Amino acid sequence: MTADEFVKIVRKGSDKLRVDDVVFNTGSEEFHGKGLMRICRDSIDVDLTINEGEKVPDLKTGIFTKRDYWKLTGIIEDQLQFKCDYVGPSGWSSKSWPGDITKCTFDLHPIDLIPSGWDAMSRQERNLRLKQLQEGTPAAKEKAEQDAEAERTDDFSFYATLFEYPLLTSDWGKEVKGETESYEFVLKKETEDSDLYVSIHSKKEHHSPSEQNDWNKFYAFMKALAFVNGMNAWPYRIIYSRAGQNIADRVTAASKLSKTSHAPFTKRLSFNAKTGSLKWNFQESVIKAAAFFEADSNLSKEVSEILFLFREADEGVHSEITTIALCNLFENTVRLIFRELNLKEKAGADVDLKLFEEAKSEVADQISRQIAVKGEGYRRLHNVVRSAQLFSMEQMFQSVVNHFGLKWHDDMEVVFSTWKKARNPIVHDKMRSNISEDEQKVATINESRIAGAINILLLKLFGYSGWMRSSTFEDKYREI
Repeated sequence: MTADEFVKIVRKGSDKLRVDDVVFNTGSEEFHGKGLMRICRDSIDVDLTINEGEKVPDLKTGIFTKRDYWKLTGIIEDQLQFKCDYVGPSGWSSKSWPGDITKCTFDLHPIDLIPSGWDAMSRQERNLRLKQLQEGTPAAKEKAEQDAEAERTDDFSFYATLFEYPLLTSDWGKEVKGETESYEFVLKKETEDSDLYVSIHSKKEHHSPSEQNDWNKFYAFMKALAFVNGMNAWPYRIIYSRAGQNIADRVTAASKLSKTSHAPFTKRLSFNAKTGSLKWNFQESVIKAAAFFEADSNLSKEVSEILFLFREADEGVHSEITTIALCNLFENTVRLIFRELNLKEKAGADVDLKLFEEAKSEVADQISRQIAVKGEGYRRLHNVVRSAQLFSMEQMFQSVVNHFGLKWHDDMEVVFSTWKKARNPIVHDKMRSNISEDEQKVATINESRIAGAINILLLKLFGYSGWMRSSTFEDKYREI
């Protein structure tokens, strides 16, 4: 079985394959076995029979971190070597008769297929091998005259496949191309329901410092793709090559990915052939977002987590839970940008901030002196005063709005009012047993506008200016 044949089975989402020579490494001991690999739409599991006489460590329960993972290696159908470095130390085990046989089931995510033969060689190693085989022939002379590019050891490539992933264009079968400072990319999708193929190749002038740097660029691109499309961009296959050598061939279950209704762009913003206008450029949006995530800063990491929760909270279905999550993520986004961009000084004059702190301290001291005399009520009031924030949520949001050059009055001020009216009742005290249809409609529109506000802030953070969708359920668009 070849790697491509295995991936076709994974793509199909249903099959069983024999695995042999399985070795488990727990970090402190090893055990061995053989069994079946079960390919499902949402997972890849392995059912193992442990070799006679060997004992599996006690299966644990509880919460696990990376340091708790076990490592596994084996061979699929006698030919394809694989490994998994993320096997959870928990599962199901039993003993069956005849004999004392132990069976275990483990989930594998992801699986790394081990390159072999020609794929395992670097470009230099392949060239040397060809020269040895063709020495003295015209082909050998031609090889010797190849430019220095053939000897490079710091170029990289990625090939990724995403299960039935959307692409905001109707030109199926055509390639969508673009480039950043360090690499060129190509996206291709044959039909609306087919998989999306992504290829990334470093430019000739780019010199990659490390494998980690290559992976950082790749995942930054995937995060950008996820933001623009409003859908998690997790390939079920990733092939990574460096200097022409396959370094990794990573495979996971080909499952449906979570998406949000509130993506910032739609096909309606694409090129209009009749008017010749271009309201939105797909490649430009992806490139700007990728550059932001590639920085790998504390800000970009936090934004990445916010967007993941943004997509998971909705997944295409409106609910009150979605609105609660989006209200929280909006506040989280504002506070994060305010803090990481050091907008404190722009939020108010230093003298006003100093006076606020002095007033808070003075009032708190006065209240504290009454606690011993008048009791617990004053203690509670003292805690309220001491916890008063220097900046209100409205001040922070207005500071962020001003920083990005957005309009406050009759624009983002309305967004803030929408968030405040939606958040406070739904979080603190809301009657849910008798909601009218009009109230439900308002709640749905509030969700849509809050989600749009998050997208506006992040687009400006990425350096984007242009058209976007500001409210999905109202089908509203605007220029920022």
